[in-house]
Amino acid sequence: IDAAVSAKLTRPRLRTLAVGTGVVLTAAVALLTRMERGKAAEVDATLVAIAPFRVAAAEPSLAYLREGMVDLLAAKLGAEAGARPVNPRSTLSAWHRLTGGNGGEIVADAPLQLAQRVGAGRLIDGSVVGTPGDLTLSASLLRSPGGRTVATASVKGSVDSLSRLLDRLVARLLTLDAGVDVSRLPAMSTSLPAIRAFLAGRTAFRRGELDQAFREFRNATVLDSTFALAAFELVHVSLWLDWGDDARRGLRLAEAGRSRLSREDLALLDAWPLITRFPTGPELIGRWRAAAEEYPDRAEIWYWLGDAYYHAGRGVGLEDRLRLAQQAFQRGWALDSANTFESLAPARSPVLAEPLKHMVEIAQMKHDTASVLRLARIGLSTDSTRDRAWYFRWHQALALGDSARRAFWADSDRIDDRAIQKISAFITTSGAGSQDWLRATQLDTRNEENGRPGVMAESHLTMLLNGGRPHEAHPILALPDDSTWGVVGKGMGALYWE
Repeated sequence: IDAAVSAKLTRPRLRTLAVGTGVVLTAAVALLTRMERGKAAEVDATLVAIAPFRVAAAEPSLAYLREGMVDLLAAKLGAEAGARPVNPRSTLSAWHRLTGGNGGEIVADAPLQLAQRVGAGRLIDGSVVGTPGDLTLSASLLRSPGGRTVATASVKGSVDSLSRLLDRLVARLLTLDAGVDVSRLPAMSTSLPAIRAFLAGRTAFRRGELDQAFREFRNATVLDSTFALAAFELVHVSLWLDWGDDARRGLRLAEAGRSRLSREDLALLDAWPLITRFPTGPELIGRWRAAAEEYPDRAEIWYWLGDAYYHAGRGVGLEDRLRLAQQAFQRGWALDSANTFESLAPARSPVLAEPLKHMVEIAQMKHDTASVLRLARIGLSTDSTRDRAWYFRWHQALALGDSARRAFWADSDRIDDRAIQKISAFITTSGAGSQDWLRATQLDTRNEENGRPGVMAESHLTMLLNGGRPHEAHPILALPDDSTWGVVGKGMGALYWE
């Protein structure tokens, strides 16, 4: 039974059976001391410095926005968007020390010096041009140190709509900084809270935190039901979790916003429902091959093609399915890495929900120990506590040998329940790590029994049948279950285990 299908479509009966004031003050004193000495603080990549805006070419009545933009933009930024603004008082204090309190023209490199002094890894540098009635706000987001520009945005409107203009400016800067292609901006929201939820969802998805990503994308669509890109991503993450009411609502909202989605987004949106209708292997692989040929620069399409090869390749007779899947995953990963502003070195590559798990599994099945250890280490570098982390630890232990395996299972009381399920499913479908199969399925049953005494986990039932012990499984299979999956389960039992 394919692991991905069984995980998503488990039949009900079978599963039933189966910081303080002193600290802040100390930090502030240390920061002010460093600024007083004119030395750069240690860089914090999450901190954003906002330099006073240039207003020399603007209407004199708008002069208040020179330093006012520091306070206004700091208020718009928040932890939800993955950015922490430097406190405006600290920013302006450092600025006045740097410029000598000069209210004239800003020296070209002064904003970057400001970011270095306050230890900010990012900098917003901008200008204001306008009249008493209308104004244009322009800003760039730069990396510090170095001064490399990663996003540029400009908004125009009436002075009375300043708050909404700031929302749009911040939303565009943060969205572009998060790697959203410029062509997808028309599908964005004008609501900053919705944008924040959307970006938090993207961050969670890349880290493999699928439940959190689902909640954030759903929240973004609640905050703005016309937010086509958030609806699109809600559909995306739902394919990895549960195709329920929220997924169907996301699909309706995305369809309603088709005119604001890119051609690449539409190719995905039109292909995804196919998955929920259980296509044949050739149909699934053919659809994603065609999409990859038409849009070869879209990472997610390569991930889905890799997933199709991984799960359906064997059924259509592809002897090199693992190589094809690995190549597709690596192609998508390279594209995703190229769209970020970090190093492309393997240890710094982005941790992505879609390819990483299967890439580790493929390396394990190929007995490529070095790749197993490297890929698992990348996953653990951002998440050391959740079920996926335990799953990666098991792959590490399996690659390192018997003593490492024993050490892993010695911690069995702490291993996440869902990691046990993943381990059992991988052993069932690959045969790798079979020495741990009985232990894993017994632990899976133990975890099921914690809530429902006397049940047996599906993984253990499969192990009994595959292990030639049908007499132990027969009493369970004989229980009445007329549900669709109950009938399917009995059919599978008859076909594969007599």
